[in-house]
Amino acid sequence: MSGKYILIRFFKEFISPHLKLISLAIVLMIGGAIAGSASAYLAQPVVDKVFVNKDVVKLWTLCGVILASFVAKTFCSYWQQICLTLIETKVVSNLQQALFNKVIHFDISHFDKNSMGSILSHFITDIENVRKALSMIILNIGRDVFTVICLVGIMFYQSWILAIFSFIGLPLVLMPIAKISRKLRRFASLTKVENDSLVSHLNDNFTGIRIIKAYNGEKAEIKTFNKITDFIAKLSFKAVKKSALSSPLMEMCASCAIIITLAYGGLEVINGKMTAGSFFSFMAALIMASRPARGLGGTNLLLQNAIVALDKIYNTLDSKINIESNHSWQKTPSFENAIIDFKNVDFSYSDNSAIDQVIIKNFNLSIKSSSQVAIVGSSGGGKSTIVSLLLRFYDVSAGSVEINGCNVKDIQIDYLRKNIAYVGQESFIFEDSIKNNILYGLENITNEKLMQAINEAGAEFIYKTHLGLDTPVKQSGALSGGQKQLISIVRAMLKNAPILILDEATSSLDNTSEREVKQALEKLVKGKTTIIIAHRLSTIIHCDQIHVINDGKIVESGSHDDLLAREKFYYQLWSAQGI
Repeated sequence: MSGKYILIRFFKEFISPHLKLISLAIVLMIGGAIAGSASAYLAQPVVDKVFVNKDVVKLWTLCGVILASFVAKTFCSYWQQICLTLIETKVVSNLQQALFNKVIHFDISHFDKNSMGSILSHFITDIENVRKALSMIILNIGRDVFTVICLVGIMFYQSWILAIFSFIGLPLVLMPIAKISRKLRRFASLTKVENDSLVSHLNDNFTGIRIIKAYNGEKAEIKTFNKITDFIAKLSFKAVKKSALSSPLMEMCASCAIIITLAYGGLEVINGKMTAGSFFSFMAALIMASRPARGLGGTNLLLQNAIVALDKIYNTLDSKINIESNHSWQKTPSFENAIIDFKNVDFSYSDNSAIDQVIIKNFNLSIKSSSQVAIVGSSGGGKSTIVSLLLRFYDVSAGSVEINGCNVKDIQIDYLRKNIAYVGQESFIFEDSIKNNILYGLENITNEKLMQAINEAGAEFIYKTHLGLDTPVKQSGALSGGQKQLISIVRAMLKNAPILILDEATSSLDNTSEREVKQALEKLVKGKTTIIIAHRLSTIIHCDQIHVINDGKIVESGSHDDLLAREKFYYQLWSAQGI
């Protein structure tokens, strides 16, 4: 997108909703500009009527007028700053909310394809660049433009010929500034890419700090970090070096204008064609206008950084969402006695559905109501992918996934997931209290139901923590893997959904924790259509049906005893665990 289009769109979508506040700020800016420019205009009567005519009364009168103008300017400056700050905070807040609302609804595939650093950079680097641009550019452009307009108006009032002479060199300055702007945008784009890499590097390092320390990777990570930051520093230096040319160019233009004005205007005064008061008023206006003019030139780097940031943000806001949506034509069928059918399902994580890219191939599976079905197989065989298709984390490439005969694509996504409880291999813990972690996504849960679920799940450890249910926890905090899983199981119990998915829920636990979690799971699965993805085969002995998957296809099916008797792939998996 072009810089002009981006700014117009940004104004339309995020600035224009605050037009009333902006109008008030503009009125205050105009008032402040008029009051600030009054001192330049008053130079004429001070020189011509006070100093030349030695009029004491006029001196006191003008002193009072000048004082009143300073008071008015101070009042307007204060309240315009308040208005502009309020506009800035509201605009940034609305932009953050729009961005988060978009990103949180993205398909899982978006997070697979984009690094966490790139995603986080929108909320850190890009939003900050927009914020800085708003705080500086709106204030400078708003205040300084009106000030320059008022001062230029005074210059033309005193002598329009002299004013034209003053601006002869301006076009010569604007051309190199436009060229500088293009280069600054290129530097800003490169810096954006490197900042994304930096955030991604930090995220990887702090998330995988145990691996880094276990393999003595600190020196290598420091080297990589220094390389990225050094390159960012070089880009920033080049950008500042280019940007720094703007102010000297404006300074040179102002100096030339002052010299021309002084020479031509001095001759006009000497020849009696212009009064000394008019000349001093003109010179005061010209000198006063040079400061805000230089300020406008200095905002160029901020503006280009903001345009690049907005371009990236709009690319995200305009990205298509394929799955995370609810349409009026979608259904809310009954999930009672849920029967699940996978019919001729193909799936590929890649957009390219070439045969070697397909993870699930012509997959067929029917799961009876209230039954417990296990899916086992070697790593990478497609076990977790199957439940991801049921939850519509991804959509099938071909075939269909149906619940009670209704294609999941035809079911409202919120309604679909409301009727499926999920316990994964690694239970994520939000930085919140234990209670809020348990109740995440749940509504109308009484304390009695909460306590009952905790007791049924065997999660009594919660009562022994520092503040019980109100104990704050973190993802990398003091809770063990088994305790995190028990919190997930309590949540699933309270959700009481007709379909339950257990995706390797005990694979990362030690034997003691596994026994505790297994006891809780036995109570959880009662009366539910349950899919169990298992790595430890000891957890699925009592399932109604066990399906062995290899290379995206079911290669064996039956009860545990039936499969073990065949001494095929399932038997090999079982034997590999030494059981």
